[in-house]
Amino acid sequence: MTLILTLMSADYIVQVSDRRFSYNIGPPDDEANKMVALICDNARALVGFSGLAQSGSYDTRRWLLATLGECGPPDFTIEGIIERLTARATDEYATNPNIRGLPPTTRTLTMVLAGFHDTGSDNIGFAATVSNCDNFTLHCAEPTFSFKGHRYPEHVRGGISHVLSVGIFPATPAERAPLEAMLLRGAKPKAVAEKAVWFVRKLANKKDAGNLIGRQLMSSIVRRTTPNITSYYHSNTFAMESRGPAIVYVTSDGGFRSSGLRIVGYREDGSQALLHVPPAKGNAPCPCNSGLKYKRCHGIKPKR
Repeated sequence: MTLILTLMSADYIVQVSDRRFSYNIGPPDDEANKMVALICDNARALVGFSGLAQSGSYDTRRWLLATLGECGPPDFTIEGIIERLTARATDEYATNPNIRGLPPTTRTLTMVLAGFHDTGSDNIGFAATVSNCDNFTLHCAEPTFSFKGHRYPEHVRGGISHVLSVGIFPATPAERAPLEAMLLRGAKPKAVAEKAVWFVRKLANKKDAGNLIGRQLMSSIVRRTTPNITSYYHSNTFAMESRGPAIVYVTSDGGFRSSGLRIVGYREDGSQALLHVPPAKGNAPCPCNSGLKYKRCHGIKPKR
């Protein structure tokens, strides 16, 4: 289980995902990558999933990464990829012996794809879900997957606010209202991402979250007017590494896929550097014991 939070405005889309991956036996893995940056001929999108993580030799992360790469041909468009992904998911859940015998309450899966579609004259925001359950709370699986999509009208600019949640979401409308307000007033996407990270961690601490939402998070931003996808790793603990999303590049010119980035920093003397510390208030001492305030040390915000 997990929580995928997708925040949409007319000019950017932010997706936040926790990194908790729960197994049938043993403790969960809090550093599992469940976010994919997808680039095809006519779209840039973020892909996340919630639901069945693993059963026997089946692993949703590996299946999704491989399947997205295989769903590009013949047209390499986002519309075709979503259609083929839906059909492939239905076939996988019907034929894979590690899945088909599971009870309906266990074999649920919802994938969310959100980004910008290049129409030739403009980049238009869209969101689509590919799911085998009636709603995104993942209560009971249907025999087949279906997709639902939404695309912004081409003439709309500003005034759009939509928060799409998939998975465990123990939040009231009043709790999510500040996020929608930030989108409506045109807040910077990095600020929206940071607020969403704080929000997900707050939900993770709720009793009715059932300890199913992790506190190690990933956020990514897709902007309407720039081709790059920006990602941030949000660690709730001391970490010697930084992480990035998986990448699927599938175009008519070629393609590649990566299961995710891992970044390690070293000092001049060759020793490994501490890249992340638990978050703290700006004027509080930095948890790394440098003697500096957090905002002057590990809390420094990168300049764009």
